[in-house]
Amino acid sequence: MMKRSSNKGFTLIELMIVVAIIGILAAVAVPAYNDYFDSARSSEAKQAAEALKKSVTACIVQEQARGEANANNCNSGSRGIPAALGAVAGSTIVCGAVINGTIVVKSERDADTTAAPTTADYGISLTPDISAGQIVWSSGEYEDTTQINSSGSTVTALLDTNTCTESTALTF
Repeated sequence: MMKRSSNKGFTLIELMIVVAIIGILAAVAVPAYNDYFDSARSSEAKQAAEALKKSVTACIVQEQARGEANANNCNSGSRGIPAALGAVAGSTIVCGAVINGTIVVKSERDADTTAAPTTADYGISLTPDISAGQIVWSSGEYEDTTQINSSGSTVTALLDTNTCTESTALTF
């Protein structure tokens, strides 16, 4: 009498179903991960801009004490405001500066953090609005050359990515 052996394992259709499920999960997970990754990288630019708010606010208060009701003298490297930010290895920030009180930071979301980034595809601006002794900050976010988010007024001073100086056009 011949012994019958039982086959153990998965059928081809079962394996194909598992591969299809993994493919569907990957199709959903990869775009979500990329969005999360971009958000995390753009937060570095937001933190850099927020860090400059105290020194710009102090400058504006000093200007108001001198009788000036604007932030025209509040620029990077003067009146207690740190010098302009430049590109640094390990960071996504390309450039950042304060021009007439407006804080502008540009970054590259997809930067290789082992080298200093050279181009920018994301920007944030914080603009002080001074009214009756109160300072209210409005913000704007830019992706490539398109404004994607804004509260209050639009950017009044923009940066040339190469020189980190005032420019008349948003250049990425």
